[in-house]
Order: sequence, then structure tokens, then C-alpha cells
Amino acid sequence: MTTPQSRRFPIHRAWVIATACALMLFITMGMNLNVFSLYYPHMLRDLGFTNAQVSWVGTMRSMTALAGFLTVHLLCVRLGLRRTVAVGLLLQILSRVICGVTSSFWAYCGASALAGLAYAWGGMVPLSLLIGRWFQGHIGFAVGYASAGSGLAIILLPAAQDAIIKSHGLHTAFLCEAALTVLLSALVLLLLRDSPAQVGLSPCHMGHDNTVPEASVHLAPEGMTRALLFMILLAAFIMGGPLVAGYGHISVLYTSSGYDTADVSRYLSYMGLILIFSKALCGAIADRLGCFRANFILGGTFVLAHILLCMAPMQSRTLPYLTMTLYALGAPLCSVSLATWARDLSGDDTYERYVRWLNTCYITGALVFGPLPGLLADRFHSYVPAFSIFTLASLLCIALAQIVYFRVGLTKAA
Repeated sequence: MTTPQSRRFPIHRAWVIATACALMLFITMGMNLNVFSLYYPHMLRDLGFTNAQVSWVGTMRSMTALAGFLTVHLLCVRLGLRRTVAVGLLLQILSRVICGVTSSFWAYCGASALAGLAYAWGGMVPLSLLIGRWFQGHIGFAVGYASAGSGLAIILLPAAQDAIIKSHGLHTAFLCEAALTVLLSALVLLLLRDSPAQVGLSPCHMGHDNTVPEASVHLAPEGMTRALLFMILLAAFIMGGPLVAGYGHISVLYTSSGYDTADVSRYLSYMGLILIFSKALCGAIADRLGCFRANFILGGTFVLAHILLCMAPMQSRTLPYLTMTLYALGAPLCSVSLATWARDLSGDDTYERYVRWLNTCYITGALVFGPLPGLLADRFHSYVPAFSIFTLASLLCIALAQIVYFRVGLTKAA
């Protein structure tokens, strides 16, 4: 369906929505999760927090994010997607303001709690639902493009963040982040719309040809039993350990191994650069080769990256760049794979439910694994034991997902 309004855009309006989703994830995942981990070494040094306290700040975010994932569907139904995202963005702003005006451990826990709700209500669940409404067909590339915003934050912010902290202090850096979030949130809400029908358009068809098919019903694969559903949910649960708890402690892994914070900022900025392209690339790979083969590619590089992270105490100047390259190629397991797992293993009537379940299990895993790095670091004076556990967890996660895909016969490209 083409309308006069649709001709105003040289590209389909769906890509404007995808860009708004990228900005949304820049805030709620990039600034909230990816960039926030760079504050950890300064919290240890400037605020006097212990390793366990730093881990508990991150765990508090996961705890409320779990509550957010359990309620996000109801909120989306009651308020609509755009208004739900608006609530999440507002909470993100408040969390950074609190961190900017206090040094209390409990206040940081409260700010992290608000950030957890922001992560759930303005993150991958609304993004997956928006992409599912605005795109049809092979949506892997669209999901990858939209979720690449989280990687952009790691490129642009760490160096500036480190410079502001060193020249003006930790609190000023948090307040600057809050101001930036206000500006970006306004732009997101200006662009975002709940569905194509709301503006008189039809969804954008994504496929290997230019033919738009007639509307069809997407059915769940035959053989998708409750046991297999449990296995894929368990895979998502295990994934939350290395991809949230693990990622959040990469900065302190390196700084505790003798690296300067400026060097660590450069390593993570480099990872963010690779991550932007890897999310779109991995989405395209999933569309072309199928998620079964994509799982092998993403999972293999992710496991190898964790093996190299365990070698951080070697204090090599070049090895971290290889590590960050492999990590960035495997990290789309979180953003791209959860959405494609939901689409592949569900039908039209269960897709939104699968998105919610997978993300809930994922953040539950982050919550359970969250305190582990700090507790082990206080016990063994090193973060390497925790990353050894995350290496095994990554391997188990991929093994479970591949068993499910094999059992339901989804081993070939669509």
C-alpha cells in the first residue's frame, strides 16, 4: 500500500523507526550498560566502594530489569510502545542525575534500580516489537541495524567520559551524561511511532527479492516441545551471565591487571566500532545462512574472546584489540539472536510472548551471575576466575541453542 504520505520519504519510513530504535538503544543499553561499566574503576578508587559493592550496583540494575521485563508487555499494551519507551528514558535521566549529586553506595543502588527499569522498558523488548511491526520477512538485518546504537555509545563516549572524570570529577561526568540523555530522548520520541498503520503505511518487506508477498501466517516449527522451549530459555538465562555481568566487569578486569583507564577506554571504544558493523553483519548472516549457522559463528568467536579475556594479566598491548574484535563479533548473541530465536521458534500468535520470555530469562541470568565477579575478585584478588566461569557458560549457551535448532529441523537457511 502506497499513500501520499509515504512518498515524502526517499526510503521506507520503517528505516526512520529503526534509526529511532538505534538511538533508543544508544541510551538504554549503550549508556546504561556498556558505558556505565567504565565508571567502575573510578567508583572503586574515588568513592571507596569494594569490588563486591560495585558488582551489587550492577546486580541491582539486573534485579529491577527483571521486574521491568515481567511488566513491559502489560505496559506496552496499556500505554503503547512509544509512551512505554518515554517512561524508560525518563527513568534513565533520573538515574544519572542521582549519581551526579551523591556518593552514597545505597543511592547508587537506587539509581541503578531506576536504570534497570529503563533498560527493560526502553530496550530490546520494545525494539523487537517495533521491528516486528514495521518489517516483514527476514528481519535479522533490521534488528542488527537498530541494535547497533548500543555499540555507537562505546565509540563516542569513553574517551570523553575519562577526560571529564580526570579534569572535573565523577559527578560532573554523570551530570553531562544526564544532559546528553535529555537531548537524545527528545529526538527518539520525535521520530518514534507505534506501527505503520498509525501513519497510514504498510510494513517494509525484507527478503532476497523485491516481491512483496501476500500476507501469510508464520507458524511455529513442528516438534517445538515444552522441553525444547525450556532449553532455549535456559540458553538465554546462561547468556545473561557473560553478556551482562561479564561485560560490565571487563573494565575492572583490565584495570586490576595493570592497565590504565585511558587504555581501557580506547579498547572499549575500538570494540564499539566493531560492534556497530557486527550487529548489522550478524543480522544479515542470520538472514542468509540461517540462525543455526549464525549461532556457530557468533558463539565460537564469543567463547574465544572469553579465553583471551582470561589472559588479561599478561598485560599485552596488542592482545586486547584482538580480544575486543572477537568479543564484538560475538556480542550480537544478546541483541540479534534473542530476537531471531523468538521469530524462528514461535508463531505469529506467540512471537511477542517468546520475546518477553527470552529477555526475562536473559536478565534473570544477569541477576543471578551479577554478584559473582566482585565476590570472586575479593576472594582471589583477580577477576580471571569469574571470566573462566563465563567462558564455560558461553559454550554451554551455544550448545543448548544448537540442540534446539537441530531438534526442530532449523539447520538450513530460510
